[in-house]
Amino acid sequence: MNDSEKASGHSGAEPASIDHTHPAQPPKKPEPSAAPRDAKGSTNAMDARMRRNSPALFLVLFALLLTLGLGAAGYFLWTGQQALNHDMARTSTALRVLDDTIKSELKGLNELRAEQQALRTFTQEMRSSMEKSHDFSTASDAEYLMRIASHRLLLEQDVSTAITALEEANQRLGEAADPALLETRQQLIDEITQLKAVPQPDIAGASLTLNSLQNQVERWTPLGSQTKAPTASLPRETKNFWSGAWEELKSLVIIKRTDQAILPLASPDQRFFLRHNLRLTLETARLALLRHDTKALHTSLSTARDWLARYFEQDAATKAAQDAIAQLEKMELAPPLPDISPSLNALHAWLARNGATTHTATPAVPSGTQGASPP
Repeated sequence: MNDSEKASGHSGAEPASIDHTHPAQPPKKPEPSAAPRDAKGSTNAMDARMRRNSPALFLVLFALLLTLGLGAAGYFLWTGQQALNHDMARTSTALRVLDDTIKSELKGLNELRAEQQALRTFTQEMRSSMEKSHDFSTASDAEYLMRIASHRLLLEQDVSTAITALEEANQRLGEAADPALLETRQQLIDEITQLKAVPQPDIAGASLTLNSLQNQVERWTPLGSQTKAPTASLPRETKNFWSGAWEELKSLVIIKRTDQAILPLASPDQRFFLRHNLRLTLETARLALLRHDTKALHTSLSTARDWLARYFEQDAATKAAQDAIAQLEKMELAPPLPDISPSLNALHAWLARNGATTHTATPAVPSGTQGASPP
């Protein structure tokens, strides 16, 4: 290494170029103080230029970065706008499809609503028709029961059966929904109350009492049954037996009015006929009892009691029989009966009003009134 290289290594300046065109001339030795001054000056100048150009460079870099950022942002915005436009177009299509679907559904819903309204109207009409038909059938059954009650009450004075039939009719009318039948039910309930207030004689008990009295006839002792029969020769009695019996039999066949008392045979020899006539009188009283014939009952009982007092021994059994007959004479078999026709007439009027538009159903025979015939 030569001196100039060493000098340049110490000074930090660039090495001097060697001119090969003039090799004979030695290079000039630079001044020791000039190279460092020029290097320092160039460095200062560069620093000064850099200081002067740094804001512009910063602005350029900032402008470049801003341009890149704005470009990137614009790209992203454009991409997003395209995607948004695509989504909006797809959403718009979906909304149009949905709107068409909703319109179709609304149309179907309106048609369904109209069908439901028509079905509701038809159902109401059918229900009303069925209610009218049910009411008419129920009222027909009630009318049948009320006619049975009227028949039993007027023709047979059977108060208990009439009450049962009217109560069943009231229950049938209670199943009807027509308010017009309430007035008929009110009349029917009033008639049932009046019938329950009617005194009802114990027909069965009185019949059993008369049957018991008929069975006790043989226990009652006729007057004179202890007297001995008059003595007479046997051949004469045998001779006159048939003629006497014939005369006695002819005397028994007598035609009289039924309201007159039949006098028994009081002869001691005719005890059989006396008891037989008493049994017939008690049987007549029992038949009058079953026919609810108060007059015939009282007549027969009075005759039986009179015979017991006149032709029988007044012992304990006879007196007990007379007391039983006297109690039976107090019975009233035909008490005044209320009029049960108003409710039946009102029901007939209702059936006439509703029968023109309602199918008439044949009323079923109630289970508790089978065997009874309408009037």
